[in-house]
Amino acid sequence: LEVGPVTIKVLSLSSSSGLELKSDPGVPIVYTGFAFLMLTTVLSYVSHSQVWAHGSQDGELAIGGTTNRAKKEFQNEVGDVVRDLKAQLQG
Repeated sequence: LEVGPVTIKVLSLSSSSGLELKSDPGVPIVYTGFAFLMLTTVLSYVSHSQVWAHGSQDGELAIGGTTNRAKKEFQNEVGDVVRDLKAQLQG
């Protein structure tokens, strides 16, 4: 190919896709953090409750408990358990 006084020769051709390969060492850390985030998000929806009972030597029974969700429903359920216990002890 001649362009004015300059002659251009093509000596060889090489193929190229335009893709670049790279390595990012921080990607596994980011994915691990994301996995823990998803796990704790799912676990935040799990409800758990604890109920305690303590009997004294004079025959009294103290019942208490805690929950992380549905506090009013938990209060009603503990009330039902107390009523059932009273009915079983009296009857």
